[in-house]
Amino acid sequence: MGQTTNREDSLPLVIIPAAGSGERMQHAMPKAFIPIGDTVILAKTINALQNMPQIGEIIIVINPKHQPLLDDMLAQYSNATSNPIATDGLHICHGGAHRQDSVRAGLDYALEHCQPLPRMVMIHDAARPFITAPLIEDLLGASAEHPDAGIIPSLPLADTIKQIHTDNKITTLPREQLISVQTPQLFPLIALHQLHHQLQAQDFTDDASLFEHADKKIIAVAGQVGNIKITYRKDLNHEANQHMTAMEYRMEYRSATGFDVHQFCEGESITLCGVTFPFERSLLGHSDADVALHAITDAIFASIADGDIGAHFPPSDEKWRGADSTIFLQHALQKLSEHQAQLTFCDLTLICERPKLRPLHAQLQTNLAHLLSLPISRVSLKATTTEKLGFTGREEGIAALATINIKLPE
Repeated sequence: MGQTTNREDSLPLVIIPAAGSGERMQHAMPKAFIPIGDTVILAKTINALQNMPQIGEIIIVINPKHQPLLDDMLAQYSNATSNPIATDGLHICHGGAHRQDSVRAGLDYALEHCQPLPRMVMIHDAARPFITAPLIEDLLGASAEHPDAGIIPSLPLADTIKQIHTDNKITTLPREQLISVQTPQLFPLIALHQLHHQLQAQDFTDDASLFEHADKKIIAVAGQVGNIKITYRKDLNHEANQHMTAMEYRMEYRSATGFDVHQFCEGESITLCGVTFPFERSLLGHSDADVALHAITDAIFASIADGDIGAHFPPSDEKWRGADSTIFLQHALQKLSEHQAQLTFCDLTLICERPKLRPLHAQLQTNLAHLLSLPISRVSLKATTTEKLGFTGREEGIAALATINIKLPE
């Protein structure tokens, strides 16, 4: 155990902090070693990761008191006839009292024992055994676009979120601006190691929080509904969890389009893809007239057969006068989440003679990818003209055509 693998050195290292006791499970065994189906939680997580060619070596960080349990688990499952655990490339080290201590111990171990050292490291919860390869690919794709950033999988919130203040006053938080975060989380290894030592006196609930504290960039990609963290006894329902895992493989794929037009009016700026830039005119609309986001929002509603933007945000409602169109887009993405659907690709065509959009292309595409929580490689943006024909050819306005792809459980 602890030998290097034959995998490429460039593949990300994975650290699995598994030193916790899992008190909320109210189980006699430490959570990582609780049975789930015909295996145990930690073995299922290791299996899932070792079956992915995008993953390099794995470091398991455990409580030293649990070493006998780990030894027994590896002895049993390394010789299993079905989904055996490969000990080649699997490293073990001891963690601390808190998750942050354990991750730091894993990073220290990596710098000392894993040579040559890979550039990237993934931190993954031991209690998330239903991780799948498409999510890993999304993380790596986003990292290729943002090599110095932390990459985190996230899901929009389906429930209304309220905050209880010290005086027992309750207020509602804007759900559209909130996400729930999963693991694995992907980081440049050396940068994360340095932050864990610089900030070890402070308490953080996940590794992205250290990047946030240091004002380093974090990119969110779409997480997976089935990538649950086993926290309570009910999560051990093997049939339900197997169903969640199977959903990743029994998916329905849909494409949908959205089209929108806004005419020019007097003004000094235009907003497209959530980016406002100066122009000699503006676009006329009840909201901020972001024709690009309106077309995409309509496409998303169409993909789940849920009306259109006018049905959800009536132009007759003064509440939406001058509204930021990112609100509409976030609402549509929330509806996707409620259907357990995932946006996988967006293609947007902007049609106008003016303004000339080529100088803005990179900024528009980057911001659109951010709003959609997609890697930039999954967001296509094109601008074209109608060769002086029609209302766009007469420079009377801008049209937008969006096509999106989604996947959702059958």
